[in-house]
Amino acid sequence: MRDIAERTQCPPDFVGVALVVAVSTVVGRKFTIHPKQHDDWMVVPNQWGVIIGRPSAMKTPALKQAMLPLRNLESRERERYGQAQAEHKASSELLDMKRNAAKAKAKKLLGGGDEDAALAELNRLSSENQAPIQRRYIVNDSTVEKLGELLNENPNSLVLERDELGGWLATMQSEDGSVARAFYWSVSMATAHSPTTVSAGATFSSSHVACR
Repeated sequence: MRDIAERTQCPPDFVGVALVVAVSTVVGRKFTIHPKQHDDWMVVPNQWGVIIGRPSAMKTPALKQAMLPLRNLESRERERYGQAQAEHKASSELLDMKRNAAKAKAKKLLGGGDEDAALAELNRLSSENQAPIQRRYIVNDSTVEKLGELLNENPNSLVLERDELGGWLATMQSEDGSVARAFYWSVSMATAHSPTTVSAGATFSSSHVACR
């Protein structure tokens, strides 16, 4: 932290605030608070961080340097996702060939009068080949509908990084920002929120915020 502060010539608390949020993003929902010992009441902490300073106080460089480890994690996960996509494509093609063979075999079994065996042959390969999901850590400018989808795919946590806090707040204060206000209030309390474009019943996780 001191090294970053010295190199960017900014107060160390600028870096410290962003680092706390970055670490909280990795921890996410792995740790929860149970206010009562003999109760199922559980609270998922949300970390909010705001860097406040005069113009040209090196707020943005401090934020970007503190978030660099998360960006490195994102790059690693992006590479893994690319490999997983290639493997998924190959396995899906193989599954299609197996299904075609199973259909041909089931047709023969059905022609021989063994309907139960034909049904069992088709059911053997009925499960879908689930597509890989990219692990995300950081989001910047996103609609609440898309952010809801990303939170659903990344149930541990995400960090919303905004370079200008004033613009973000102004957007939510506008007449069109009522949905965003309700969404961010909901995820700030770590409760379920289902935008209309997301399947009902989806449960979303903590949404950590780092702004300057």
